[in-house]
Amino acid sequence: MPLNRQLSGVHDSLVAADSARGSPAVSGPDGLARLAREVLASGRRGLLAEIVEVQGSHYRREGARMVLAEDGESAGAISGGCLEADLLRRLSEVCAGGRSVDVAYDMRDSEDLIWGLGLGCDGRVVVKLSPLDKSTVALLESMAPSVSLLVCGSGPDAVPLVRLGFLLGWSVSVVAARSTPVARRRFAQTGVAAFAVPDDLPDLVRRQGTAAVVMTHNFFDDLDLLRRLAPLPVAYLALLGPRHRAERLVNTLSQEGVGLAALPIHAPAGLDIGADSPEEIALAIAAEVQAFLAGRAGGSLRERKGPIHAAEGEPKRPAAPAALA
Repeated sequence: MPLNRQLSGVHDSLVAADSARGSPAVSGPDGLARLAREVLASGRRGLLAEIVEVQGSHYRREGARMVLAEDGESAGAISGGCLEADLLRRLSEVCAGGRSVDVAYDMRDSEDLIWGLGLGCDGRVVVKLSPLDKSTVALLESMAPSVSLLVCGSGPDAVPLVRLGFLLGWSVSVVAARSTPVARRRFAQTGVAAFAVPDDLPDLVRRQGTAAVVMTHNFFDDLDLLRRLAPLPVAYLALLGPRHRAERLVNTLSQEGVGLAALPIHAPAGLDIGADSPEEIALAIAAEVQAFLAGRAGGSLRERKGPIHAAEGEPKRPAAPAALA
């Protein structure tokens, strides 16, 4: 059977396995480590795939990882689906060898129809394949998520944002003004890393990559949270609600002597995408968090001058938010 037909069949198996098990297409280090532990505990074979070199255009960049089990269950992604089928085909050989190997995929010529299944990434990528064992699990467990998201609010509209943050591989914590059984049950199945109260904020804020979204819908609760967040090293701070309400909160804090000049507030929270429903608002906020921490303005890619991905080693500088007005 031609290789491209073999890969198409394996690709169908991957889709079926993920559909049956509900595996996330993309997840952060926590999700990868969780699946790696499950694979080893069940006696299945698996591998860790990591992109170590990219030339030209490719869906993911250096450092992207995925865990793949022999039955097709996966977490993470190293491509848009064009390489995973071949990884599954190689899994038995990699596990039998017991050591890491590098595999190069060159999709810059007509043979792309074999590797890319017609997707046409137009680049060359080198992937390091390592058998799953205790050392690879320990490596994944040692990796911190790139973003720590603090959702300061426990209403129903906070649930989509928590779920989206989890899907993005972020570490998501809910900070509730009042911790109630109802609120805890609301977030029980969302993948939340911690359910906390305002007194816990100093312990939750990391020095880099922490984003906080205040969305309690209560003026005095928002005021208390902003007062607590002001001295903490938060990289991104947003407030749900209309601009005039945000102005009132900032003015009240200013009268108390609490300055927010070094920590501009994104208010109203989120990018301007015409969001209305809680799910759409969550998308707008998550997109703004990602854009701001990556140093991007959040515009359309078709208007961007230069490459889509940052150059290797290029630091990510947060873009300056628009002034609160």
